[in-house]
Amino acid sequence: IRDSHKVLFFTEEVQVAVDGFQYTCPEIEHHFLSHFHGDHYCGISKAWFNIHPTSKIYCSEITRDLTIYKFNIHEIELQERIISIPLGEYVFLQQNLRVLFFDANHCPGAILMHFEYGQQIENDTSETDSQGKITFVPEMKYLHTGDFRFDLEAMSDLLEHEYDKVYLDTTFLNYRYKFPNKNQLVESLSVFVNKNIIEKFKSKETYQNQKTLDFFLLRNLSRNNAHNKLKVCILVGAYNIGKENLIIGLCEKLGNCTLVIDDNTLRSQVDLQYEHCIRTNDYAETIVQVLQPADEVSSTTTTSSSNDIVVCIVPTRDLGSITTKEMKDKYCRKGSHRFPNLQVVSIIPSGWNYTSRWSNGDDKNVEAFKPFDQSSCEQVLAHYMGIPFPFDIDSLQNVSRQKMIKFDAKYNVTTIKIPYSDHSSFLNLCEFGVYVRWKEMIPTVNLHQDEAYFAYWFDLWRMNQDNKNHARKQEPIENS
Repeated sequence: IRDSHKVLFFTEEVQVAVDGFQYTCPEIEHHFLSHFHGDHYCGISKAWFNIHPTSKIYCSEITRDLTIYKFNIHEIELQERIISIPLGEYVFLQQNLRVLFFDANHCPGAILMHFEYGQQIENDTSETDSQGKITFVPEMKYLHTGDFRFDLEAMSDLLEHEYDKVYLDTTFLNYRYKFPNKNQLVESLSVFVNKNIIEKFKSKETYQNQKTLDFFLLRNLSRNNAHNKLKVCILVGAYNIGKENLIIGLCEKLGNCTLVIDDNTLRSQVDLQYEHCIRTNDYAETIVQVLQPADEVSSTTTTSSSNDIVVCIVPTRDLGSITTKEMKDKYCRKGSHRFPNLQVVSIIPSGWNYTSRWSNGDDKNVEAFKPFDQSSCEQVLAHYMGIPFPFDIDSLQNVSRQKMIKFDAKYNVTTIKIPYSDHSSFLNLCEFGVYVRWKEMIPTVNLHQDEAYFAYWFDLWRMNQDNKNHARKQEPIENS
């Protein structure tokens, strides 16, 4: 049994599969892997190639490298069946089918897949031409988004097409999920860390240094001051790959501080294009090396960034399912002994962390599943897309029921649950549905929802397609 959104049907003879490796489809030659998250590559193994002896896997170069690495595919004949396609270049899969990849703004290597089925037509030649020019005339255009975060400016090429079918990532197709964009969040996080961690404890540090000015410590004053200086270790939860844009943005905002990643994760196989990045097998030791005073920095530390703040990408489960003491012991046990004023900030990013019920937005006016005309359609989208969305981390402290921010004075740990996702928010999806031209929309996530639920929002977007002036009056809602 195949899910309808996994197999894209053009004709009886022409079909492609997207992220459908758990299904046995030996008759389908062209398989696509949108990105390297487990729920999308599940089913791939060396045995898969035996079951599908003529099939090929198409993906981005990063995803190809990760696939070969993850599944230990060393055989040249198998590697040749994993084909990377550059972004922005049409590639013919067969004479009447071609594909084009766009960046999906999700995780490294994630792609949007633009398919065109049609005919190749030879133009009339002039007497001076020895060969006629071949023109491809599309008859059907499909777009499969995989997982994506829509960015109207970065993905403006999509506006040049009208799609017969769009297979849409509907993870957050719910008006409650109106989280801020990456730039807003990075700015708010940096302000929060500076205001509530650095500035707050700098005043405490000054007071403590004055108290230690006695004769016994005077001889070692400079050394003690160096090690008593405020140090900040920021632990950010993430999966094996993903959220790098957010985390590197935070590092840059905090003065290009050092980023530490696990050398045993998939992330270590990707060039993150960040100069101050260290790979490690021992977080606790590396954190000490990064934070130690400049005159004691080891020659093995290959970064020249600030040594007062370090950011580490760690498994999300280590921040959400173990105690504060266990988490600090695992990552900062050595640093806590070396630096008495070490402050730890634990950041848990997820789109599920925040909804408009906790923001300034009013979401009580939607009358779901009731008939609407063009006028009411515009009013609904104007309401949800037009509400200003100011955001700062301090506002999360008002959500005490959800414990979005927790201060643990005993262990000097601050835990923040931030509203961020590499999937499109509700506002992103509304922008996509209104600006991109399409005829049929097919959801790919949360398929347990009633079909009427999806149809409600899809119909709203479709009715606004005929009145672009309404949408164009508004500036882009989010640029991720």
